Amino acid sequence: MSWAEPPEHRASIITVMLSRAALALTIAVAPLGCAQILEIAELSETAEDAVGDHDADAGAGGSASPDGGNGTDPCCVPGDIAAGWDGPAVLYVGTIEPPGCDGPWQQGPRGGININADNTPCECDCGAVTASCGTSSSLSWYADTSCNGGATTVTPNTTACTTLQAGAAVTGAVGDTVAALAANCQASVLNAPTPADWLPHASLCIGTLEPDDSCGTDWCEADPPMLFDDGLCIYKLGDAPCPDGAYRQRRLIHQTIDDDRSCGACTCTPPQDVVCTTSSSLYTASDCTGATAMVNHDQTCQGVSLPDDVLSYQLTVAGVTAAPCVPAGGAIVGDAVMADPVTVCCSP
Repeated sequence: MSWAEPPEHRASIITVMLSRAALALTIAVAPLGCAQILEIAELSETAEDAVGDHDADAGAGGSASPDGGNGTDPCCVPGDIAAGWDGPAVLYVGTIEPPGCDGPWQQGPRGGININADNTPCECDCGAVTASCGTSSSLSWYADTSCNGGATTVTPNTTACTTLQAGAAVTGAVGDTVAALAANCQASVLNAPTPADWLPHASLCIGTLEPDDSCGTDWCEADPPMLFDDGLCIYKLGDAPCPDGAYRQRRLIHQTIDDDRSCGACTCTPPQDVVCTTSSSLYTASDCTGATAMVNHDQTCQGVSLPDDVLSYQLTVAGVTAAPCVPAGGAIVGDAVMADPVTVCCSP
């Protein structure tokens, strides 16, 4: 006899032991009639029957079990699984990546309940303005520092040095602007859409549990992995209603995300205020050497100071300046959708 037995069971066992002892002692020390011996024997048999009945109830999962048995134990959960469904399983739903399955649990379907797809437009850029400049322009020079009086107009170019037939006394000059040709900005996309992710995440751990004797036809549930819900679930691939029975709390998860989003085209406004930075160099030698004076082609009068007459000149293009182009576009096109659904039905 174990003192872990319930009190009523211990009482029955003690009664049997006392009855047997009394019968043996009486027969040994006193002559009795058959009726007296049979009366004591019947009392012993009655106690033995009570003990046997108690053991039978406990073995069948009856209420005499100390842990309740037959589904009343806290670990006992319904073991009936409808046709076409799998289980048992435990479910995780949360904002962080699902933890792994351990112990008797194996990894099952995983994915999420909803998706988080950031549809902020992609970033566009226009880069620097590109342009070509003309190779020639007009230049007017004067014998006056204020650019008054008669002017001599020439056409310097960038391809060669131009030599004058006779020297020119130049003390002031005005250069015309050089036209910018084919000014353009190249639009480009700087990033891609942020990949869609689950929010919240979901994961199933699948059990390999067998019915437990102490629970009858039910399951005795093992401790779920960390962060997983305590209640057991059944699951089925696809989108379906929960079957009749104990598993009625429905969740629909999806295993994959089909994300075909991309960036829409980027555009740029036309370049504005495009200016070719150019100048003419005036030389006192006929081969574009010797003393030099520079005149910017910006349509303003500039003084020229040279020790001798001008005998040659040439145009130089330094570069292009412009206001930045303004980017636009980059809207997200396409969509991100959930795929491969799994229906999960859990006990409350």
